[in-house]
Amino acid sequence: MRLQNHSLPKPELELEYNDKHVPMDEAHVSEAICSVTDELAGCWKGILNTPLTLVVKKNDVLDLTMIDLPGITRVPIQGQPLDIYDQVVNTIMEYIKHEESIILNVLSVIVDFSTCESIRMSHSVDKTGARTLAVVTKVDMFPEGLCGKVNADDVNISHGYVCVRNRIGDESYEEAREEEAKLFKTHKLLSNIDKSVIGIPVLAKKLVQL
Repeated sequence: MRLQNHSLPKPELELEYNDKHVPMDEAHVSEAICSVTDELAGCWKGILNTPLTLVVKKNDVLDLTMIDLPGITRVPIQGQPLDIYDQVVNTIMEYIKHEESIILNVLSVIVDFSTCESIRMSHSVDKTGARTLAVVTKVDMFPEGLCGKVNADDVNISHGYVCVRNRIGDESYEEAREEEAKLFKTHKLLSNIDKSVIGIPVLAKKLVQL
């Protein structure tokens, strides 16, 4: 996704791939991405190293480009090639090896951070953690012990963690951010987490600063 700060009265979105530019609105982004993915990679959950770029032109946003890499698949399901794991790992490494890339590890709050393969991979190309940041998702589902996990930094992520609430259902971006702010302000456990490591706005600012 490429965010572009623009003085437009209304946000403009388009999906770019293979020299095509497809205008769309926010409500149909997921549908369009799924459709194009099936068109390019087939319907059997294969992968293809062809970027799909969602360009978002909007007032009062930070200029930022983010690359959403595929999740690691160890066991191929029906229709996937037997070397799907190697394909995914090679694709991920191709993007994260560059010194100018910031590595954002997306971690579910329920996992043991020290056993995450994505962190192991980022350590292999960024041994000091100088360009690695982690975002912890689903914090509203499993808040117990979260504060200790993000403060301990047992896996040496120099820029630490940012805790976020996932968007639920058909919430708009604005609605999701309002609910996120309310959650971290009122929840008896999550309200104890330092304000410098919570929320999508904090995550965006950290990425730009890096």
